[in-house]
Amino acid sequence: MKSKRFSKLKIFGLAILGLVAVHYIFFRAPSEAQMIAKFHQRKAEFEQIRLMLKQDKNVGTIGNNWIEAQLGPDKIQSPKNKKQGIVTLHRLPLNLSASRIALYRSRLRKLGFSRVDAHDGRVQLEQFGGGFTDTTWGIGYMWSAKPLTPLVKSAYWERPNKDDRHFSHIEGNWYMYHRR
Repeated sequence: MKSKRFSKLKIFGLAILGLVAVHYIFFRAPSEAQMIAKFHQRKAEFEQIRLMLKQDKNVGTIGNNWIEAQLGPDKIQSPKNKKQGIVTLHRLPLNLSASRIALYRSRLRKLGFSRVDAHDGRVQLEQFGGGFTDTTWGIGYMWSAKPLTPLVKSAYWERPNKDDRHFSHIEGNWYMYHRR
């Protein structure tokens, strides 16, 4: 009986070890050096997306499978929208052609992003996120017209409090962020 129990525990342990290995191999965040190098190598492509969003002023989010509009204070109609500042595409047309949306998605995919968010004078490109339920976190890039705070030496290593972000300056108005 002990041998059956031991073998079940052994199998369970190996399964857990296998899951951890798969997670480590396939779902690892890039290092801070890799993220900074990517930004410098592909800065022109980051800027293309930012300039597109500047032209398409009412775009809030472009993702793989959805689009959201950004509302100005004069267009907010319901308490829910007032709180969020966004509505989904089916409630507010963005007046973007299918080819323009495809161009956004193509450029995002080429850079390895699944979405871009533009709100409050900021452009956010999340590079990697993970976690479970209330312990999620993410790292990425952010462009901001105004300086961002709190500014830390390394947003990658200084973990913020829940629902906060830390920023480290990369260049110009571009920052790397760590959210929790």
